[in-house]
Amino acid sequence: MNRPVIVKSNLVLILLAVTALHVSAATPWSSGPLRVSPDGYHFQQADGQPFFWLGDTAWLITQKLNREEVATYFKNRRAKGFNVVQFCVVQFLNDKSIYGSPALVGDDLTRLNVTPGALTGDMLRVSWFNPRTGETTAAGTMAKARSATFDPPGEPAPGNDWVLILDDAARKYPTPATR
Repeated sequence: MNRPVIVKSNLVLILLAVTALHVSAATPWSSGPLRVSPDGYHFQQADGQPFFWLGDTAWLITQKLNREEVATYFKNRRAKGFNVVQFCVVQFLNDKSIYGSPALVGDDLTRLNVTPGALTGDMLRVSWFNPRTGETTAAGTMAKARSATFDPPGEPAPGNDWVLILDDAARKYPTPATR
């Protein structure tokens, strides 16, 4: 059974939210990248340590809060010990951010419209993380000043799940894994 693309979109931002909550930690992947456990029932890190998902929900955060309010919200969640924030990228096809940017390119659920203005740095490193294998595939760099459309590797199929990662290229954050 194919998973709806909207689930993939939510996973993108969940991973980014997890990363955002750990920005000042030694590294977000100090115990290894998150993976689905061999039994398929929970997340674990590459070293086998279970990942305890302590999450909060902010379903419409991109539509209701500006960048400063989002930053305050993430600081508050981190201070309370949350390590995941779940939210929707798309609720309806015509959704827009608080700044008026559409969530999708041409109402196509397979094409997210990303405007990376709130990220730090002038250049962003783009990569795709495969949560099933723990591998990261580099996809180049891009100037922060422009919007971009990202298509995940491979063809839509069961198990072809990817997470988009956008990092400040100058900070050289470690990727969850390398291919």
